[in-house]
Amino acid sequence: MMLANALRKSILKAAIAGELTEQKGSDGDARDLLASIRKEKARLVRAGKLKKEKPLPEIAEDDVPFEIPKNWCWAHLNDVSLLIGDIDHKMPLVAESGFPYVSPTNFFGVNGIDFESAKKISAEDYERLSKKIHPEPDDIIFPRYGTIGVIRYVEDSRPFLASYSCATIKPCKKHMNPRYAYYELLSHLTKQEIVRYTNKTTQPNVGLNSIKSFLFPLPPLAEQNRIVQKVKELFIEIQEMEADEQALDALESSFPSQMKSSLLLAAMRGELTQREAGDGDARDLLKNIEREKKRLVNEKKIKKEKPLPPVEEDDAPFEIPANWCWVRLGDIVTFQNGDRGKNYPKRTEYTLNGIPWVNAGHITSDGFLSEESMNFISNEKYQELRNGKFQSGDLVYCLRGTLGKVGRVEPYCEGAVASSLMIIRPTLPDGCFREYIFQYLKSAVARQQLLQFDNGSAQPNLAAKDVAKYLLPLPPLPEQRRIVRRLEELLPLCEM
Repeated sequence: MMLANALRKSILKAAIAGELTEQKGSDGDARDLLASIRKEKARLVRAGKLKKEKPLPEIAEDDVPFEIPKNWCWAHLNDVSLLIGDIDHKMPLVAESGFPYVSPTNFFGVNGIDFESAKKISAEDYERLSKKIHPEPDDIIFPRYGTIGVIRYVEDSRPFLASYSCATIKPCKKHMNPRYAYYELLSHLTKQEIVRYTNKTTQPNVGLNSIKSFLFPLPPLAEQNRIVQKVKELFIEIQEMEADEQALDALESSFPSQMKSSLLLAAMRGELTQREAGDGDARDLLKNIEREKKRLVNEKKIKKEKPLPPVEEDDAPFEIPANWCWVRLGDIVTFQNGDRGKNYPKRTEYTLNGIPWVNAGHITSDGFLSEESMNFISNEKYQELRNGKFQSGDLVYCLRGTLGKVGRVEPYCEGAVASSLMIIRPTLPDGCFREYIFQYLKSAVARQQLLQFDNGSAQPNLAAKDVAKYLLPLPPLPEQRRIVRRLEELLPLCEM
């Protein structure tokens, strides 16, 4: 699956750069961990269990491919491995039965090894060859030519050998989480290292010394464990997405190279999350919103609105889960246009500080308001404005120019918007409710609505009354929270 594979790559890229987990002072420093690994290897050399190796060159600053957290350090793969080696380069005699002799031709799926189809070798050959090196649980098998780098993490405890076309990598399990080493070797960095070290012969290959020299970003052990846990969780979620193969294929064919758009559309279809028994029904949520709006009207905090057209069955652009419902955006929010009256601030009235005066250019790429380029007006000027005053928890939405550009009002608690923007105020003060609406407005679902109502003139613009008619798929609040959490995890990975 194109989307699922792209997500896995992005997750691994983030993981080995320290962007998937939080750094904690209590973790210590990876340089101390590296020193402990060196001591362990020196102990095994003195005990005659390892051969002494020449130290690899120091990693120069220019060799570093990307930044890592301060308590991480760069190492070579051999620095964090007890042993990287292969067996003698001579094919042993094939036996009718015996010990599996595995090569990449026996690999299948994500991490599968078909031991039954592998060639078999005698107990004598296994005993002789395994003295040099043999795979054990938590080791990594690394093909050195042919399917270079299509690795396998050893989970089976049965005795077997890896073909001489493969290196066996033994992470220092006493001081390393071997799963972290596995994920690192699946990452884009290892692919880059393979390209850097591949010998361009008739059959391209990567030598053992080159594999030992691969760059390796090393976190403290505690963070390795957190990374492994996080990657496992995210990979399980992606696997759940793949379960509905037909839906995901349709999603990918609609958005072949727009991973963000694909995720947002999947979220709006209910394909990123599962239903849960306690979620309730979005129709009850809608009734609660209607009651809240009536209360605000009675308290003269908002004006009574004209009823919006009901959502007919034929209006729905796609199917949604049974406990969701289609609504008009105006059913669940209130709108306020920017002030266009005689008190509209002139540039000459801008101040160095004061109340934010927001236009479309102040909405940043991550959906907040800029602190660096913001315009300000005095409190007196702000008080003169009759409309367009935002408050904490609002959204701002572009009606002219870059149509549909949307932003949260943070980091500001109050301010006013220019006439090119309008304020969208969610009826419920729930932060996830606001965030779900924000992600909806960034999605292809809202974009399609925008195209329907854009006036199509030389100066494209929207009217608030038309934005109110946008169709929105409304989930129950508990599922909205799950959708928001899932998007918070996955959307940043699309930037990698």
